Amino acid sequence: MSEQRNQRERLERWVGQHAGGRPVAIVMGASPNGLSFLRSLGRRGIPVLLIDADPLVASFSRYATSISIERGPGESEAVTGLLERIGRRLRTPGVLFSTADHYCLMLARHEASLSRYYRLLQPDLATIEAILDKSAQYRRAEAAGVPIPPTFYPATADDVEAIAGQVRYPAILKPYQPDHRPAAMREKSIKVIHAYSAQDLCVGFEQAAALGFQVMVQETIPGDDSHFFGYWGFWDSEGRERAWVTKRKLRQNPPGFGDGSMQETIDAPEVAELSRKLLRAFKYRGFVGVEFKRDPRDGRLLLIEINPRTESGNQLAISAGVDLPWIGYRYLIGQTPAEPEPLSPPFTPGVVFVNEEWDLKAFLAMRSTGTLTLAGWVQSLRGVRSQALGAWDDPLPALVIAGRIARAAARRTLRLPR
Repeated sequence: MSEQRNQRERLERWVGQHAGGRPVAIVMGASPNGLSFLRSLGRRGIPVLLIDADPLVASFSRYATSISIERGPGESEAVTGLLERIGRRLRTPGVLFSTADHYCLMLARHEASLSRYYRLLQPDLATIEAILDKSAQYRRAEAAGVPIPPTFYPATADDVEAIAGQVRYPAILKPYQPDHRPAAMREKSIKVIHAYSAQDLCVGFEQAAALGFQVMVQETIPGDDSHFFGYWGFWDSEGRERAWVTKRKLRQNPPGFGDGSMQETIDAPEVAELSRKLLRAFKYRGFVGVEFKRDPRDGRLLLIEINPRTESGNQLAISAGVDLPWIGYRYLIGQTPAEPEPLSPPFTPGVVFVNEEWDLKAFLAMRSTGTLTLAGWVQSLRGVRSQALGAWDDPLPALVIAGRIARAAARRTLRLPR
């Protein structure tokens, strides 16, 4: 109860201090993605409130007041009720940003009521649902002429047996609809099941079905993590591109099927043009991330996914000169020109980014398979110019993560309980 009281008092102080000043920013989601928003806006003196269910890395930033809302039944009503109570006290409409799929859906479902108090820009509910459902996303992409990996949607065990001979292995099975259950309810969940043969495919499908998941089967595109390319952008309410950057991954955590732990900006016109083609088909608006993988067998770019928001490596775009949070904030409060700027590359190529925690995990995984040595990893870090966690003016997020890593190492060494 004391923590809840402290939280209420923090919120009351924050609203009291900032209700009559410049437009506040409320960031939903405390991941490294959210942290990049806090730092971008907070360094410019913009009052920032952070909302999430868990004390994640961004919760420790000095650039925001952090509020925790318990996840589970009633969360959506609690969050929107809180936002409306704050909004009624603001003299100038605030700005709302979502940095996680869960909150994108929540804001889309309540956009009509929240837009009375806030400025927000993201795809409408139908578009978000079509993007988060991979089967709908891929079908929309194919209709727009954007290539995807060979993908199948078996509904029964008989369907799996019928396609098992058509699939080139290795392949993966993964749910094509998002799992938005609270974390405590996701103990029996799956993200990816690898299949190296027809028998693996059938067994994997049975495992997924037993857990109640509908899965798609997708051929694995060969090539290491450097074959993954991406486009990040901001599209205005008229569906016009306002800002963009292209990049590629160098390492992922976990390797092969994870988040980019080391990435770099790169001038990739084909990636940009395919992304624009896809986003126009969706009549897109708001922040977006699009990922492709280049098939080394024929050189084609194949769509991996769209995210209806900025991504975990958003600090890379900021460091390369495309400050998406600041661009979005200025647009939403009416401080940008009516017409978009020319589409010439607006970013600095060759900027290397690292998520310090995730890249350590990626290195340990790659060292265990003999694909990366300690010397090779250290050498790769010498070119880093952008970091997800470390910042001299905001050191606590990195220190908290370093402490967690140290405690985990001590537990493994001394075999201590968690």
